[in-house]
Amino acid sequence: MSEEWVEVSLAEVFAAHNAKLGEYSTEPRVLSLSKYDGFVPADEYFDKRIASKKLDGYKTVDPDDWAYSTIHIDEGSIARNRLGYPGVISPMYTTMRWVSAEHSPEFFELVLRSPAMLARYGDSAQGTVNRRRSLPFKTFSSLSVLAPPLPVQRRIVDLMAHLDNHLANLQTERDAAQALLNVTRRHEFQSVISAAGTHLGTHVKIHHGWAFPSADCRKTQMNGTPRLIRIGDFARSRQSSFDSTRSEDFVGDFPDRFLLSEGDLLIAMTCQTPDGSILGWPMRVPSDGGPYLHNQRIGQVEVLDPQETSIDYLTHLFASDPLNAAIYRTATGTKVLHTSPAKIEEIRVTLPPMGKQKAVAMLLDNLSRLVGTLEDEIRSLGTLRSDCLSSMLGQAIPIPDSYDSLLSEVA
Repeated sequence: MSEEWVEVSLAEVFAAHNAKLGEYSTEPRVLSLSKYDGFVPADEYFDKRIASKKLDGYKTVDPDDWAYSTIHIDEGSIARNRLGYPGVISPMYTTMRWVSAEHSPEFFELVLRSPAMLARYGDSAQGTVNRRRSLPFKTFSSLSVLAPPLPVQRRIVDLMAHLDNHLANLQTERDAAQALLNVTRRHEFQSVISAAGTHLGTHVKIHHGWAFPSADCRKTQMNGTPRLIRIGDFARSRQSSFDSTRSEDFVGDFPDRFLLSEGDLLIAMTCQTPDGSILGWPMRVPSDGGPYLHNQRIGQVEVLDPQETSIDYLTHLFASDPLNAAIYRTATGTKVLHTSPAKIEEIRVTLPPMGKQKAVAMLLDNLSRLVGTLEDEIRSLGTLRSDCLSSMLGQAIPIPDSYDSLLSEVA
């Protein structure tokens, strides 16, 4: 350890602050604590009221006050109130205030949400049931961290802020590109779903996957062993590209007719989310990590005449709001929604000529690639951020004193 870095007990920088709201005439803003976004307005985050009718037992949090989830801190639920206004938070949270003039609260935000600290919270938590183990303030405040002199803390904070700003800009670009892709899909396919059209089954045949025995599903990653595509992969692929490293292998015997080929089009036939958000969602079989098998909750879309129907066009059609809505209307069930190939094939569509299909598919492919490129950049920058922070906190990468002159110039 560098002589300049010292061990700092969390009791030196935090004081417990568990003041309750008590009686009130005007209801304050109810806040919640996200493990990803820190303090958030509860009604906006959950899109509904989840707070109690009476808030007198809720804890007050002023701007720059801190809080952490006593039972979920090891998942990252610890933050400083950066919203700029006061509020109240559920009594399930531990609230505290910053009391140190010798250290930077921004630096400690980085340290206290680092993977190493999250692991320490879990190791220090009390209780026997994993999901209910808690970290009381007495135990939290007894933990200590290594901290450099205040100027070095400020350098680390500044460097990380620049990376975070760049990451936020990339996320804004990605969101804008995704919104453009969604709007374009909606525009191109709105008139395709038509009662005057022909059944989708005149263009495609949808085949169920195989009910493979779970006893033969293993994490082996053996070359040539079929990998399994499950319904959960559709939820992940909707947010990013398909991650074959999450898949299991099938080590038993299987019917050859269920073996998938690169580029095959799959759709989700069931969904456990109330809004049916992945029902009918498409996925193309990737070119790496195969061969692949799919289960009976997934449908494979076979194009009956490739000269008249483009599989690339169909991929975007199944990802569009108009066809998603039509598939949702065919679903039955309560907690688990499900549909069938026959019901989807009954949906009426009016497909344009092949030339138009290819032009639309090319436009949407380009927008999809743009979204994918930005997502790759976000993942890469996120990895760089994590590695830089770990290296700086581990004293593997020092920031020279000359960095202070840069800080003074931009201040």
